[in-house]
Order: sequence, then C-alpha cells, then structure tokens
Amino acid sequence: MRVKISDIKLVNEYYPRDSFNNELVNIYRHNVDALPPVTLTKEMVLVDGKHRIMAHQLAGDTEIDVEEPLLELTDEQIYIEAIRRNAFHGSQLTLKEKRKAARRLYQDNHKNTSELKALLGVGRSTIDDWLKDLKKQEREERNQLIVDLYLACWTQEEIAQKLNIAIGTVNNALQNFRNSISGKTEPPDSLQLTNVWNFPQCDDRYGLDYPGRIPGQIVENLLYYYTEPFDLVVDPMAGGGTTLIAAETCKPNRRWLGIEQDPKTAQLATERLLCSALEMSRDKTQVNLAFIEEVGKEGPCPKPWQGAVE
Repeated sequence: MRVKISDIKLVNEYYPRDSFNNELVNIYRHNVDALPPVTLTKEMVLVDGKHRIMAHQLAGDTEIDVEEPLLELTDEQIYIEAIRRNAFHGSQLTLKEKRKAARRLYQDNHKNTSELKALLGVGRSTIDDWLKDLKKQEREERNQLIVDLYLACWTQEEIAQKLNIAIGTVNNALQNFRNSISGKTEPPDSLQLTNVWNFPQCDDRYGLDYPGRIPGQIVENLLYYYTEPFDLVVDPMAGGGTTLIAAETCKPNRRWLGIEQDPKTAQLATERLLCSALEMSRDKTQVNLAFIEEVGKEGPCPKPWQGAVE
C-alpha cells in the first residue's frame, strides 16, 4: 500500500526521539527502494518511520510504502508503540531518550517498572535509577495526604481503603510524622503570656464572618496551652469554621471535626477548610462538617446529638 507523503501526520507529542539523525537519513536516501514500509494509524498518524520519510523526500518521492493493516491506536498507545519499535531494532533510542520516555510513562500512571524495563530494553537497576526522584516525590506526596486525611478525622482503615494501600503503610506514615514533629511545637503569633487576653479584632485567617464569631486568636492560644499534636478538636457548633481552621493551622496540627446545623455555613466553612488533598469526599455520613436535620413532627431534635447526618 502506498500513500502520499503529504497526507501523513507527524505529531511530535507521540515521537519518542529528541531529534533526527542526518547521517542515517543520507544513508537511507541512497537506498530508498530497499527500505521497509512506514507504520501509520488509521488516522494517518505516523507511528514509526520518520527517517525513512525524510529519505524519500530527499530522493524526490511524493509517495511511500505503508505497512498494512493500518493500526487502530489511542494517543497513548501510539506513543508506546513508537517506543517499542525503536527500543531494540534499527537506529535505537538513545539512553537519554529512553530515560525521558520512562519518566513520562511513569508520570502518566504506568507504574509497573517491570513493564517499563521490558518496553525500553534496559535493566531493572537502570529503570530504578531513572525513576528514583519521581518515586521519592510520590511517596512524600502520598504520606502528606495520609497525614492531611488523618487530621481531618479519617480513620486509618478509611485512608488505606481510599488510597488503595496497606494499613501498615498508613501507620508508618503517621508514626514518621509524629516522630518528625516531636518537640517542635511552635507558639502562635498571638501568644498570650498573662491571664488577661485582649484581641482588638478577629484575625481574618480564621473562619468566615458569622454571627457570634470569636477571634481565632483565642482558639489558637487555647489549643497551644491545652492540647497536644494530633489531639482531636471537636466543635459541635462550628459556625464559620474558626475553631477548625485554628486546629488545622496549629504547628504541629491537631485533628479536627465540626458539626453545624446551617447547611450554607457548613458549605462555606468546608470550602475554606478543605485543600485539594482533602477534596476526596467520603460517604455523606462521614463528612467533617455536617448538617444535623430536625427530626420528628414536634420540632427540633430533643437531644443535641440526635438526628440524621447528611
């Protein structure tokens, strides 16, 4: 099968080489009739054969032989197939190009290093060396996420299930965090050293504007004097989230749990509190800032903690 060279699409994103080899193109140019066909997808995207195309163009050809059948591949599969066809035979990818491909695939969620080793034709130790900084960063981000979720009152079992990891991994991450903060408690900027505390206004860093809001400076001083790192701080009338934000920003952090009967306020406080790492919401019965409905026809809940949690 022959096609017009002008109809072939070269997408640099799918091309695993950093550049082309002029010397190789010139060698091909003098023997274009003996060159194997190039490989295309059904959409006419080039998978393998850029040097051959350039050689035919230099020889003055407008058409080129194409391997049949045309491949039906996704964008990701085009890139992987291009690597596979250039990792072992002909003009192989350089080690620099293979390293770049390994890192790109790993960051695109191809985590199986044995498969990467087989695809690129290198040893396990080489793959491990190429990926060691990415794996270290990945572990650090995962461990920070474990800590963030635990501080937001997720249980170790829930964290393990959510992140699809062993509970021992969760426990180790939390223990390492505890060890790292041992003896490193930092006083708040508003630290009060007498038994008369005076704050002229609320610190805008703590909570939303809400009726009855107290200065967050009061809360952070209370937490500093009367709690320890990883202690659980519960606010059953969370309001604008002042207590929760103070607990979250303590150094080291405290765990926090809030309850609020005003759903609008709960939503606002949750948006203020939850960073991207905590936006992985759990089942509605397990959210951190909850709306307690009134139950029964007689009016509000007869007991403060009785009700359906959404």
